[in-house]
Amino acid sequence: MALNKRRHRRGRDEVVADLYHMLGEMEGVASPCCPQDAAVHALQCASLAVEEGAGAELVAAALVHGFGHHAGLRAAAPLAPPEVVGARWARERLGLEVAWLVMAQAPAKLYLLGPSGRAGREGETGWELSLEHLVAHPRWGDALRLCRWDEEAKAPRARTSSLPEVLGELAPLLASLPATGGDPAVLPGVA
Repeated sequence: MALNKRRHRRGRDEVVADLYHMLGEMEGVASPCCPQDAAVHALQCASLAVEEGAGAELVAAALVHGFGHHAGLRAAAPLAPPEVVGARWARERLGLEVAWLVMAQAPAKLYLLGPSGRAGREGETGWELSLEHLVAHPRWGDALRLCRWDEEAKAPRARTSSLPEVLGELAPLLASLPATGGDPAVLPGVA
């Protein structure tokens, strides 16, 4: 967890406030992928991760995987793909592991389509060139799990954890953050 302490620019209290703020803004906003609003989809995806006993980083990625579609974040980086926008948000608040999982979800979906499903979609995301490297990553299996939960959370479900319940599952990750004012050091590639 020392890596997470060095890589955050925001403190624990700010991260929790940011999560409440983002999910509050996503309430009532149509999700680009499912009939529920974006906040319900995020909480349902995180609920599935919790139900399967996922670790804190993977639960966090399940919660924030769609944040890159948020209109305010997209406006700040209109040319960047949603997974890049979301990964930047996650990296600043939740660390590199969570950011990698958020980033890897889009190529993992392409991977799951298989060669026949990817036919005609070349160049759609730009991930085709690096798919071999991503598949070799030790967290690749977790990216595939995230894709499965994302798909399962597209159907309305009875069980949706509340944000306080999800935050309880994120306790180990949040405990690794300073209470306020994380390390202001700039990460490579972060503006």
